Amino acid sequence: MKQINSRNAELSIRRWIGRPYHTPQLEVKRLRKIGIQQVRMTWDSDIEQPSVFIDGKQLLNVEQLAANDGMTLDDFVSWFFKTSDTFEGVVIHFTDFRY
Repeated sequence: MKQINSRNAELSIRRWIGRPYHTPQLEVKRLRKIGIQQVRMTWDSDIEQPSVFIDGKQLLNVEQLAANDGMTLDDFVSWFFKTSDTFEGVVIHFTDFRY
């Protein structure tokens, strides 16, 4: 994560030219302005909303997190909590924005 957040890493976005795994890939875009933050979310049944921590700090505006991911809060909850009451992963940023 340090290498990525210090801008010493690149993300190569690719697509298959034809049939996946049987044809070459074409690089669509190479991104250098990426960042990663660790996220841990748990479903809080008392308030019927996720409790979200990004890089160990609580994020109070969960609706904004959902909107930044292109979802409504209901869709966000359905996506991340369909099989478990917890989610651990990363937020990948393609801009300078950080939570």
